[in-house]
Amino acid sequence: MPLLLLALILVPLAEIALFITIGKYIGVAGTLACVLLTAIGGAVLMRQEGLRTLRAAQQAVERGEPPVRHLFEGVCIFVAGAFLLTPGFLTDLAGLLLLLPPVRAFLGRWAWDMVQRRGHFHVETNMRPGGNGDGQDTGVIDADFRDVNEPEKDDGTVPPPSTSRWGR
Repeated sequence: MPLLLLALILVPLAEIALFITIGKYIGVAGTLACVLLTAIGGAVLMRQEGLRTLRAAQQAVERGEPPVRHLFEGVCIFVAGAFLLTPGFLTDLAGLLLLLPPVRAFLGRWAWDMVQRRGHFHVETNMRPGGNGDGQDTGVIDADFRDVNEPEKDDGTVPPPSTSRWGR
C-alpha cells in the first residue's frame, strides 16, 4: 500500500515537471496540442485493440477454450484507456505502451510466471462449442488456486482460512 501512495504522489509531480519542461520548448499551445493528440490517438488505438481482443475472446469461447489471455488483454486495454484519459505525458506513454500487443504479451507471460511460481493454478471448464442450442451460455469455469508454500494437512488439503495467511 505505501508503494501505491508513493506513486499517487510522485506521478502527478513528475507530470507537472514534464508539462513545465516541455512547455518551455514548444509553448503552452504546443504542449496542450500534444496532450490532446495523444488522447485522441490513444482512444482510436484503444477502440481497435479492444474490438480485436473481444473478437478473439469470442472465437476462443466458440472453440470451447477459456479466454483467460483475452480477458487479461482486455484488462490491460481498460487500464490503458484510463491512463490515456489522464492528462500527462507519463500516463500517455504508459497507456500507449499497454496498447501494444507485444507489451501485453510480455506482461501476460510475466503474470503467468508469477502465478506458477507462487502456487498451483487449475482451471476446469465444461464449455461446449455452440452452447446447448437455446442461445444461453452453458459454460461454467471452476478455478482453484493453492499456494505451494502453504503446508498441507495429512489428507492433502490446505488448512482452513483461519490458519492461512489470507484469513488474517
